[in-house]
Amino acid sequence: MAVDESNQQELLTERERDVLLLVAYGKSSKEVARHLNISVGGANFHINNAMKKLGAATRAHAVALAIFRGILTACDRSPGARGGPP
Repeated sequence: MAVDESNQQELLTERERDVLLLVAYGKSSKEVARHLNISVGGANFHINNAMKKLGAATRAHAVALAIFRGILTACDRSPGARGGPP
């Protein structure tokens, strides 16, 4: 499957990338919400939007697709992180 990398970063909003990165670190919706200072409903909203845009069936699938497409990388840090995983 060929991936058009020219606009993959624009596929997701910054907030959708933020929540997916936290999900990649194993955070629950409640932990994502706390980390980003948003409601749990807001966290789930952004996670679900990212899943739909990526065509993912699960949160783990969304993370895998985002990594495969170059939207998330091993060098990414969570929002507000200073030296490592959240």
